[in-house]
Amino acid sequence: NKGVVQNPKITQSLYFDADNAGNLLLDLDDFNMYASHIIISGWLTSTVCIKDMNLELNGYSYNKTMTPDVIDFSTKLYLGLNYNRYTFNGVDKEDGIGSLVIPLASSAYSGSSVPLDRYNSIRLRINFNTVAGPRSYINVTCVGTTTVSYKNSTANIDLF
Repeated sequence: NKGVVQNPKITQSLYFDADNAGNLLLDLDDFNMYASHIIISGWLTSTVCIKDMNLELNGYSYNKTMTPDVIDFSTKLYLGLNYNRYTFNGVDKEDGIGSLVIPLASSAYSGSSVPLDRYNSIRLRINFNTVAGPRSYINVTCVGTTTVSYKNSTANIDLF
């Protein structure tokens, strides 16, 4: 008997400086949940944008090289995420790079999520169109679930 078992939704975030970088190889090994998607956000100096990115699990590409236009709006709708964008007179006024979503499951928090603790190496390669300037940064947020069990006045968190 495991006692009372719950599956709360959780997030884990990592921050990376992108000062004077033309590309980044981000170490995401700290993510250890049953993950449904990864959100990329941040701020880059003007004229700098993400050209493409590639998520690698144990050195193998998870979903090939992706360009931001492929994963911008369609992925959020596909996963069933609500996402508000600021537009004024039909012009997108998103600050920074916006929020790019890398899908890991068929829908948010679904059973087809990926147990990231089973991978020894989780890397995200991001290539910029040119070198980013000072104060540029990338924030990576992993979204998913974990298992919490309560028994005999104790709580145990299973980080997959």
